[in-house]
Amino acid sequence: STSTSTSTTTTTTSNSSFIVGCEFNIPGYDFSCVYINQFFQDCDEIFDITGYDCSVCGCYEDTTTTTTTTTSTTTTSTTTTTTSTTSTTTSTATTTTSLCAPCLVSLGDDGDVYTCEDLSAGAFQGLGSRFGEYLGGENNGLSDGSAWTCPYLEEEYGCDCTNCNCVDPPSTTTELCPATCSSPDGSTLSCDATIEITDYATNCSTLEEMHGCDCLGCACAEGYCASKEFSIDVVVNSSTVPATCDLLEELYLCEDLYDGVYDANGFNYSTDCIDKGCGCTECKPTCLGGHTCDDWLATNGMLGELSCEILEQDPVGCDCSGCSCRAPNAPCSAKCEVGSGDLNGLQDFADEHGIVSCDDWGAFFTDDTFTCAYLEHEWDCDCTGCTCDHNPQCQTEVECKVCDTDVFSGNCDEIYEQSDYQLTCEISENSFGCDCNGCQCALPNITDGCPNSCLGYSCDDILPVFGGDMTCDSLEGLGFDCYGCSACEYYDICDSYRYAFSNGFIDNQPKEQAAQCDGTPIRTAGAFQFCDCANLCELTDGCTHFDNVGLDCRLFAEAECSAPVSAGEMTGIWEKP
Repeated sequence: STSTSTSTTTTTTSNSSFIVGCEFNIPGYDFSCVYINQFFQDCDEIFDITGYDCSVCGCYEDTTTTTTTTTSTTTTSTTTTTTSTTSTTTSTATTTTSLCAPCLVSLGDDGDVYTCEDLSAGAFQGLGSRFGEYLGGENNGLSDGSAWTCPYLEEEYGCDCTNCNCVDPPSTTTELCPATCSSPDGSTLSCDATIEITDYATNCSTLEEMHGCDCLGCACAEGYCASKEFSIDVVVNSSTVPATCDLLEELYLCEDLYDGVYDANGFNYSTDCIDKGCGCTECKPTCLGGHTCDDWLATNGMLGELSCEILEQDPVGCDCSGCSCRAPNAPCSAKCEVGSGDLNGLQDFADEHGIVSCDDWGAFFTDDTFTCAYLEHEWDCDCTGCTCDHNPQCQTEVECKVCDTDVFSGNCDEIYEQSDYQLTCEISENSFGCDCNGCQCALPNITDGCPNSCLGYSCDDILPVFGGDMTCDSLEGLGFDCYGCSACEYYDICDSYRYAFSNGFIDNQPKEQAAQCDGTPIRTAGAFQFCDCANLCELTDGCTHFDNVGLDCRLFAEAECSAPVSAGEMTGIWEKP
């Protein structure tokens, strides 16, 4: 028995003849491989044209193909019967290896060619370069000093990085919010995780200073508004979820949140959200009576002089952030006097009738002559802030004449008043033949006590809230009507005892600070309340001064407080104006 096996391996590589010296002219041609590679990128094309292999000079190489052929022959024979069998098996295995194409040629040596893999991996990774001194120079043709990643090489230089084992540069990013805080079970937690499990009872500053944590990149307590869940539920996209401050602001009216409409199960919007800096950012109801700044401005009217700046000042103290805050109306300028010309005596008429602004002239003489444009052009008036919208209507002043035929004496207005407002101008003219032209016959301005003139409140309601820091005059400047209000005089007296040139820090501006009267008081009137004490002195015969020694209201005659003596820094003497 004989067995014979023969194996033959043949390896074929295309473009096997290489040229030496990429910058030298190809034999028979007046150009080099480097030159022709500018026009033909594929090594096969260059080989077909020149007959020379420029694959080491930057062109795209073909793939290398390895072919293996195996032939096996087997012969079998026996002694009794001779049987000859010949079997031939041929198998061919083809392996194709894709190569990483050259990318850049060294500016120092044309023979030094680098692929994307060379430039992005190993020792040349990132900003490293085999181009050495040629990297970054202004004449080397490199666009910038960026890290040579494969996407960068393809975008900037048109390289083909397919089949290259590209490597991204090492990350220099520092881990954000690392787990550096110790927990009771021995593990480590980030600052954010620690703050969350302590129910926001701590903060990053405390964790870093007291516990040595590193809170770099952590949200710290800033995540409270969006992440802290409370014991009440809200519905979001048909699902019931625990409420957070941000969800409450998104779903509900700010005014309702401030009013505590949704406070329940131990949740309090004021302490749990507002005090944590997570209150709603829209116009908030922080003004008197649970109203917003915009509510007060709307009540004051579009032409009112009230502004958000005024509302935010003491003693009102509103928070107008998030409110629209319409601009206050500029008052109509009182600078409009009769110009020179044929109008002798008109300025005297204006002075007599209080005509000082463009609107005043328009209200009195509303024909086309006295428009704002005319007044500004002809008389050099300043009509800033004026409405100038009166309808043309010439008005003249007519005297209300005496009526001699009526049972009452006087003119129609006087008759109307004497008859207890029963004999109107119409009755006087029809029944008694009076001439009521120029008479008003108007009822007096009668009001039922102190009106609720602003957002449902009267001046009597509001004055005690400010404890004497405001008067009826200042409230009327905010749009109140204090006519008929009983508290006006009380707080006017209170305000009159404040000394305009007071120094120091005592409330209510005493004339003398850190001093007390030296004599015997007329009266000691109990616990000191500034406005009560001021009004009591006003009503007490002989009282000219009072002080607050021992937190008592002590009233003094002038002779008993002529030589004040030193006292505690919060003690003062107030003098009757």
